[in-house]
Amino acid sequence: RQALEAEKARLAAEQAEKERQQALEAEKARLIAEQTEKERQEFFVQSGRWPSPNKMDLHFAVKRNLPMLTASLIQQGADVNTKDTNFRTPLHLAAWENAFATVEVLLKHGADVNAKSKGGQTPIDKAPHEMAVFLRRYMLSHSGNE
Repeated sequence: RQALEAEKARLAAEQAEKERQQALEAEKARLIAEQTEKERQEFFVQSGRWPSPNKMDLHFAVKRNLPMLTASLIQQGADVNTKDTNFRTPLHLAAWENAFATVEVLLKHGADVNAKSKGGQTPIDKAPHEMAVFLRRYMLSHSGNE
């Protein structure tokens, strides 16, 4: 019986170590992704490719889920509610891609959650469920009806 208990304890310790290693790997991947985004943003800013942001630059950054670059472009004067040829705003694209960090940047800078695309869709209309719930809560909290 002691051998069985010892084996259970050993297996539990192995499982705990495996979970710890997975958590470390996940954190490492997150940090690498964060650094990669910083490097991309610095490249675009330093290379002078975007000396004066325009609407397609913002859509480009949003489609690639680059929240830091999105914020930088807005701070440089890009219109947060600019529309592409299908009348989609950056918020449409970010919401439909479930890009929470980018959506938060856009909302912080005044993105219109009720903007309609050429087909009459708002950012919520095609958003995945979790994003739609997030946007509805945001709308309620900013309308004074919560």
